Amino acid sequence: MTPPDHIGKYVDLNLVGFGTYGSVYRAWDPGLDRYVAIKVMNAQFSQDEGSLARFQDEARFMARVDQHPNVVRVIELGEEERGLYMVMDYYSNGNLENLIRSDGQFQLLQGVAVGSDGSVYVADTINHRIQRFSSEGVFISQWGSWGTSDGQLRVPYGIAVASDGSVYVSDYPNHRIQKFSPSR
Repeated sequence: MTPPDHIGKYVDLNLVGFGTYGSVYRAWDPGLDRYVAIKVMNAQFSQDEGSLARFQDEARFMARVDQHPNVVRVIELGEEERGLYMVMDYYSNGNLENLIRSDGQFQLLQGVAVGSDGSVYVADTINHRIQRFSSEGVFISQWGSWGTSDGQLRVPYGIAVASDGSVYVSDYPNHRIQKFSPSR
């Protein structure tokens, strides 16, 4: 797939990812002298009013919550002959999947519990794990992986911490509650 020569004022495009709905390019912003990420809707969706509205809604929502540390800042929502595009800050630290799965990051939080020492435990559902943070929010440890064996989780949903520090995790599809020792 050959990238376009430019999108709006943005040049030097390099494809960094694509899917059914669109493609993402790294591009140079000559006005600000920096790289940006541009999400471009695929042509097959650019004639569908519902798809156009969803794309615009996504950009507007991201722009409203762009102060959140887990949301990429939207710089511009534009349109040209190829269709709609959304310009965002570019992060060169790897792909989003690896970032989401890294220690201290989570994709879908389904439960939070606080231990007597102030530690915060998070049920990181999509990543099939539990993460532990200090009361200041500093990552301490994580455990769990997808599966049905002891210590493995499919959908960690609820979490509680007993007075002795034991961590109890409900695992919905496995139809069980697992107890993890306080040493984790």
